[in-house]
Amino acid sequence: EKSYQCSFCRLISLYVRRTRIMEDFPHVDLSEIECGVHTIPNGALRRGPYPPLRFGRRLHITGDGLWQTHPVFSAAGPLIIHLMQEDAFKFGRPVDLHGRRMSNTVDIGLVKKWIKLCQENHGDKCRNVWRMDRNLPEFVRVVDVVSMAVIPAPSGCRYVALSYVWGGNGAEYWTTKDNIAKRSMPGGLNVATLPDTITDSISFVRQLGERYIWIDALCITQDDSRDKVSQLHAMDLVYGLSYFTLIAAGGKTARDPLPGCRPRTRTPQIHIEVVQGLHLFVALPTQEKALAQSAWITRCWTYQESALSCRRIYFTEQQVYFEC
Repeated sequence: EKSYQCSFCRLISLYVRRTRIMEDFPHVDLSEIECGVHTIPNGALRRGPYPPLRFGRRLHITGDGLWQTHPVFSAAGPLIIHLMQEDAFKFGRPVDLHGRRMSNTVDIGLVKKWIKLCQENHGDKCRNVWRMDRNLPEFVRVVDVVSMAVIPAPSGCRYVALSYVWGGNGAEYWTTKDNIAKRSMPGGLNVATLPDTITDSISFVRQLGERYIWIDALCITQDDSRDKVSQLHAMDLVYGLSYFTLIAAGGKTARDPLPGCRPRTRTPQIHIEVVQGLHLFVALPTQEKALAQSAWITRCWTYQESALSCRRIYFTEQQVYFEC
């Protein structure tokens, strides 16, 4: 009831509504819940000694009684409230690890920053899963997003790998014995015949300034059993040596777009309240929670693809996550 008068209560009310507890368990008495608030450090972006103000902080809402015992709250995870970036200066803190106002498209500059931070601070840890020099076999192909052709992977080339869910037969866009010769020529890969997940992935790689992407449906000749067997035996190298793996976890088939890659492919769901002059919002689901609701995480192949990759960029319904 207080959510009609109190901005802070509205944030907690939003969290409760997200759990759907009032819809699924209408007889639950929420008045039994007692909440407590404390701050938790949110880390820092770079290594080294940092004064306390270099760390971001969040509000962590905890509860007693029903909050601790009801499975709905346990499944939803903790309630985390962020301070928006525009108010970080009021506490002398950097903006990096505070809330951003999200648009309906991905911030390419931010993604580049994530990758750069990994490169500059993690060294060989995130170079590849073997942490040694290895190369793709000569028979592995990649898509050249500049010439729009399927070509043999240049020796030592930097490339992105795609992990996604086919969601059915894709014979109309697969590379086959009949079209491999045409697709090997500059301009031979016709974007009009490709599903949204693949076209968006090619566009995203191009926006990042990268040139090559490995996509199984295009880089493996799907009706050639010998080619298929040899390529599949190299999957550990394909994902393990990738610059990063682009994970399409926001759809159920290859025909679904990458949410946020283009306008009108996602709707930001950030609710902001002003509390005593500070802009606060309830954090979106964690990466773990977002992936748990995806079709992508239910596939054995995708588990392997993620486990073998040193850097991963996840596209989910609400936002993009980076992991290394």
